[in-house]
Amino acid sequence: MRCARLELKRKSKENACKMHKPESFTQLFSLLAGAQLLLIAVNIRLAVACHEDQPCLTPRNRLGSYVTHANYLKLTKELQQLCLGVCSYNGTTQFLCCPSLDVPSDKRISQTQCERDHRKFSFIFITNGMPARENEFPFMAAIGWRSTFGSSDITYRCGGALITSRHLLTAAHCLYHSDEPPIVVRPGGFDLDDTEARDIEIDQIHMHPGYQYPGVYNDIAILLLKEEYYAGRSVNSGPACLWAKPLQAANVTAIGYGNTQFAGLSSSKLMKAELSILPNQKCAEYYEEDGIIFSQLCANDPIKRGDTCQGDSGGPIIMYRNIGKNYFNVPYIVGITSFGIGCGTGAPGVYTRVASYIDWIEKVVYY
Repeated sequence: MRCARLELKRKSKENACKMHKPESFTQLFSLLAGAQLLLIAVNIRLAVACHEDQPCLTPRNRLGSYVTHANYLKLTKELQQLCLGVCSYNGTTQFLCCPSLDVPSDKRISQTQCERDHRKFSFIFITNGMPARENEFPFMAAIGWRSTFGSSDITYRCGGALITSRHLLTAAHCLYHSDEPPIVVRPGGFDLDDTEARDIEIDQIHMHPGYQYPGVYNDIAILLLKEEYYAGRSVNSGPACLWAKPLQAANVTAIGYGNTQFAGLSSSKLMKAELSILPNQKCAEYYEEDGIIFSQLCANDPIKRGDTCQGDSGGPIIMYRNIGKNYFNVPYIVGITSFGIGCGTGAPGVYTRVASYIDWIEKVVYY
């Protein structure tokens, strides 16, 4: 829940981030892994979570896609020679990063993924995904916990946004809402009482190593889902993209399932509020005790008093950008709902600035 810092109660949370170590490879993968081990000294790491056809960058900065051993063998000898970089998922499934061209990439891998997801007339072939009805914010999701120990009932306490078909961006402090970790995600931007909504189990939790509960800095985490999620494709329904540039002022939209007023009841409806980003110096006037730093940003609506509130934590603030005639208007996440003073008071809410964490996000998702 997005709440003032004094409302947070400390709860233990151990082993939130479990990294799966790859086991022995086949002879082919052993040779390529050996080449990659030479690059660890320059901070190239084996991926801990990947899937077939996911975009990747080789250690030589060639853009490609992860392929299975079987599909690697179907490539021409020339393309096989470009493959470099081994990704292991759960220590049982290995993939190779295989480019189609021997040309250095000129874009961040997250932007390449973004353009793939929002290109008009693109086609997605769903193998193990979960199609769903289209909604205004199909990348929005609610994060769920068991209501009580041993219960099958789910309580949704935080929000998040899909940044790939399996990765959800949220706030780190959300992981401390219970003695138990969250167990499911409800994607698609559905109302929580919608009969067409479905839950997907959480596979891995990655909390930023710099976050210390109940602090307000480095308040960011990534959840890996056990299966892919795809919304309908007749309109713009891909995952949200990551804003990686400086941003001092902009109109944004906050999304969440939180309370409609301070200390009020939570909403089962997905709500939105139109906000404006304001300079950190102005925001710091409201938060002299904590201090506002560059990796945070602030937004409010002083006229209509729109705001995020308890229960909106982890949800995104987004802005749409036109990147070309062949693309839908792209939803970029610029911030993650973190904390604030009350709700709708006119005081700005504080959000984790996504652009400050692009390197860490890409490291978790793609490498």
